Amino acid sequence: MRRIATLLVSTLALVIVGCSLQQPPTQPRYHRIPPLADSGGIVAMAGLALGEIQAAPPADGQFFTYRTGATEFTPDFHHRFSPPPADQIHHILSRIFADPGAPGNPKLTSTLLAIHGDFQNPQRPLACLSLELRIEGSDGNIHFQRRFDQAVPIPAATPDALIRGWQDALKNILKELAASPS
Repeated sequence: MRRIATLLVSTLALVIVGCSLQQPPTQPRYHRIPPLADSGGIVAMAGLALGEIQAAPPADGQFFTYRTGATEFTPDFHHRFSPPPADQIHHILSRIFADPGAPGNPKLTSTLLAIHGDFQNPQRPLACLSLELRIEGSDGNIHFQRRFDQAVPIPAATPDALIRGWQDALKNILKELAASPS
């Protein structure tokens, strides 16, 4: 009987110690793409009104996503966009383009196609951003439509490096748009 009591006490002690060693769950960390520090060649498009930005799956999610293989993508439930990435990009663009209510202005609309970290090569991580941009005339016709893809090298496979990389990718896309014949 004494052995059984000793065994039960020992088991209970191990369970209590084991439960106390667990770490609390990690709280999610929310991220925002900061506004562009300078608009560079983007100011040439100041007469363009800003329309809506849509997001195609999986770019419409709130979690960071990492590409780890040719067809493998892994969500990071601890690092999230707040607000969603399409809303953040819209906010950044609203600081550059004319008032959307300006009558007669052509309108820039877009679709966010991809936003992820590409970690297939751990020695060369990339921040990837893909946007389809359209310029619609006041007549409703599309006068320009093009997909822009950017893969910006980042110094490390970290969320903070991704945020800076996506900011650089957006700036590069807007410079390409400004240089495009429309």
